[in-house]
Amino acid sequence: MKLAAALALLALTAAAPHPALAQRVSTIDGNRLLALCTGKNVSGCDAYVSGFADSEYSVSPRRICVPLAVTGTALRETLVAFLRTNPAALPHKAADITLRAYLRAYPCGK
Repeated sequence: MKLAAALALLALTAAAPHPALAQRVSTIDGNRLLALCTGKNVSGCDAYVSGFADSEYSVSPRRICVPLAVTGTALRETLVAFLRTNPAALPHKAADITLRAYLRAYPCGK
């Protein structure tokens, strides 16, 4: 009886959704991203854009192709320029804006 109960509990646990597998949803929008990328300490922005660019290499087919010579500083400057010239994008999700900026600046196959 104890074995059956343990197996049933194990089966229920395995079938339950795991919070670690849930999709992470960021609350950062373009306004916050612009502030992060133009403030006194831009290290958070640099980490964000480098991580974003790095993550694109796991997407198949790849959507952006950042040349190896492009630095984190250049990635930040590209994003800031996009944010400043596209103010209508500021209320949108940071990830969507960043993708749009880098699709324009670093398209694959060109």
